[in-house]
Amino acid sequence: MGEVRAVREADLEQMAQVHLNAQGHIGNTVDEVVRGYTVKVPELILNHRYSAHASPSLVFEQDGDVHGFVLVGCQPVVFSGERLWSASTSHLMVDPNARSSLAAVHLLRAVIEGPQDLVFVDRSNTAGRVALQAAGFEQLPASSLRWRKVLQRGTARSQQLASRTRISISRATDVAQQGERLAGRLLRRSLHAELPESPRGISIEELTTEHVADNLSNMLTAADLHPDFSDIGHLEHTWRLIERSRPNSSIIAHAVLNPRGRTLGWYIMDINEFGHAEVVQMMAVDAHRRTVLLQALTQAQINNAVIVEGRLPLDLIYPASDLGCTVTSSEATSIHTSKPKLLDCFQQGRALLSPLEGEFLINPVSAVPR
Repeated sequence: MGEVRAVREADLEQMAQVHLNAQGHIGNTVDEVVRGYTVKVPELILNHRYSAHASPSLVFEQDGDVHGFVLVGCQPVVFSGERLWSASTSHLMVDPNARSSLAAVHLLRAVIEGPQDLVFVDRSNTAGRVALQAAGFEQLPASSLRWRKVLQRGTARSQQLASRTRISISRATDVAQQGERLAGRLLRRSLHAELPESPRGISIEELTTEHVADNLSNMLTAADLHPDFSDIGHLEHTWRLIERSRPNSSIIAHAVLNPRGRTLGWYIMDINEFGHAEVVQMMAVDAHRRTVLLQALTQAQINNAVIVEGRLPLDLIYPASDLGCTVTSSEATSIHTSKPKLLDCFQQGRALLSPLEGEFLINPVSAVPR
């Protein structure tokens, strides 16, 4: 029988080997994978500012060897005016030789015993979804839609990435069905639309913690749950993690301003060395979502991205359609919580947690192309 326990620094090289056994080193060298665990995990995860408020990262140990693990991060969120703690997981990994032991299920069940109010799993593959369901997690079709825009057609990389696009969206909830109907009607007609010019007078500048702290309330009119960025210490900590978490990528973070200098929204985008760009957070005033998305697409193009994508909340479907994006159903997003009102909030699509609050900042190996 194996046991689940908290990660120790002495485990990190074995964890890297489990990663290599389970996933290989696509997009990285073996040394980069090992450094990701031995250098980045202690800094980004084990010594996290809010680690006491959630489950620790965990390993599954058997006969003195690590056969699996899961990384866990934590951040404060606000739900209906109350501060809660959201844990997020990344890299649920099990050595192929240990899968019969149900190590993944044991790890996830141990995570949900932590002191956090909810566990948010940003993405999962087929094997991960099976383990999540067995551990009692709920899948969230309304949070599992993504938009995608090819910026450089005809390249081998763009064809490879675009081939994953599919207008096949989960029908598990009414919210997802609504998204499918809108997507089918609006997005298919504009697959090859080019980027229009920006509205006159719109400008961008480097995003700062002041932009976020001063303007967040204007961006949250449709969200009952959202990140708690009222804590400037949390904001500054997040900014430091963003700067350190992607050594093989370019991070672009801009505030979008109207001609009078008012902040209309912002985006944080990761462009990796393969030309794949992901918008990991985008906030916008209701009437200006199209403008903010257009600025993100334009900057991705200026920075030579081949393709750009991001999560698709329902209120972004019309702007994404107008700008020629396609819809994909992504690796399923899942949640575990003992609070029924929290679960309802996610199922109704009224929770605003972006990849920045998910796996993005706790991913020790960031060069792997998605």
